[in-house]
Amino acid sequence: PTLYDGDIIFINRTLKDISKSGIFAISTEIGLFVKRVSQKSDGSIDLISDNPMYLVETVHSENIKVIGKVVGSIRGMWVKYRKILRKEIWQR
Repeated sequence: PTLYDGDIIFINRTLKDISKSGIFAISTEIGLFVKRVSQKSDGSIDLISDNPMYLVETVHSENIKVIGKVVGSIRGMWVKYRKILRKEIWQR
């Protein structure tokens, strides 16, 4: 599933095997990220955002710490508010 700004996510900290597909919480030198992860044959890892404004970032496995796998989310209030706002604008 795609995550949106304001979503509350649930992370299973026992699921850290990135060879299986999914969205993971990853800690790097520059911060904490929630990204799709793809492990490459050379051992490097692609951190992939669903947001097309962000490029795929390739990192080495020794430079990250996998916090856990995202196993669920609750849509944030901002997403609900945007839908209401759009509806009001179109009705004007």
